[in-house]
Amino acid sequence: LLLLSLAFVEKKIVQVGADKRALKALFARACTAKVGYGPDNVSAKLLSQLSLLPELPLFGKAFTVYYFYSNVLGFFLTRRFYIEQFFGLTLGPKVKFHEITYVHMRTCWLDDVLNQFLFDNSGKESQVVILGAGYDTRCLRVKMEENVKAFELDLPVIQNRKLQCYEKLGFMINERAKYIGCNFEQEKWTERLKSNGWNKDIPTCFIFEGNSMYLDRDVIEETMQFIGNQCSNGSIIAFDFVDKEWVDFMKPLMKHDPEQLLRFGLFKGEHEVFLKCAGLNVVEYLEYEHLLKRYIPEAIDGETMGYCIDFGGFVIGRV
Repeated sequence: LLLLSLAFVEKKIVQVGADKRALKALFARACTAKVGYGPDNVSAKLLSQLSLLPELPLFGKAFTVYYFYSNVLGFFLTRRFYIEQFFGLTLGPKVKFHEITYVHMRTCWLDDVLNQFLFDNSGKESQVVILGAGYDTRCLRVKMEENVKAFELDLPVIQNRKLQCYEKLGFMINERAKYIGCNFEQEKWTERLKSNGWNKDIPTCFIFEGNSMYLDRDVIEETMQFIGNQCSNGSIIAFDFVDKEWVDFMKPLMKHDPEQLLRFGLFKGEHEVFLKCAGLNVVEYLEYEHLLKRYIPEAIDGETMGYCIDFGGFVIGRV
């Protein structure tokens, strides 16, 4: 029954690709928070206001609750998420990771990056920019000083839906945060950012989470060059990327789902040259082994509770 529900969800989430990915990332954060080791204590409440199957209003809400709690219950019974057990056993190296483990590691790492940036700039003016924010909740749950401005950019439909959910839940929205509607592939996000009060002369932490692999290389290069050439010293960008060989391997397997098609990746060791060409220096680079050890708890049998193999990396570039 659980495996059938997994197949049903993968087939029936039919929104635009970005919204589908944003929902799945929120679902993963909610799962790990609910079982006790995820940091996003807002995610489960936010998920309760949304549906994995919005085209089926009543059934979709009920199914979202069932699917969420079946994963949570399965974890308490086996100390694994059944989704990852299934993919790990059936597909092996074809699937480098599943959303729950990968999103959890990424969330924890980016929380650490952001908190360190805020600590390093404590008492000074600084800025936080979240590109392709989706249902990111950092502007709610991460403590920011009064001299910190925050900006979230994503599709208008996602931004509006998230703010509506915040209002229904009674959350106090950060008054210094701006939620900017923007389509990265059709608009100049840099112009939208500038027109909403972003200052290039103030150090900025750019969070580029779960987006690079779905965009064309020229879009990524333009993003890195903007940060490397136009942002002040001390500015950073933290992002995740996948292995280029895996991108090429997966392309023919994902033709049926063009919205989820992987487009961008880097070959092993390429990240340093890639960022240097944009005027950025690598200050941290982490691969799966270190991430699993740092962020995923171990079960009694000594095995990690998450499923992940060599996928690419997480990297910070600094101006």
